[in-house]
Amino acid sequence: MLLIAGGFASAVIDGTRSIAAGTLLLISFGDLFASALPKQFLALQAAAERMHPKLWNPVLLDLLLIPASLLLALVGVLLLWLVRSRTIAVGYLTR
Repeated sequence: MLLIAGGFASAVIDGTRSIAAGTLLLISFGDLFASALPKQFLALQAAAERMHPKLWNPVLLDLLLIPASLLLALVGVLLLWLVRSRTIAVGYLTR
């Protein structure tokens, strides 16, 4: 739920910034991550380049360019879907 709330908050901030600027402004997940946790962002880059040189530049950089509101909301919804309780069909044989 916190990821969905974070995605909503990021969408509100993006909307406010866009209205103030008169054009569409979206903060990317990379910008959000780098401003919130700068040391961990640099450590992520170093660790990814140690694993494989192509992992950082084409793969992770493209993922970090996704708008933060979209990525946070999608990950939150995916996690909620994965941990949902299964409904038991009453009156049906399961064998």
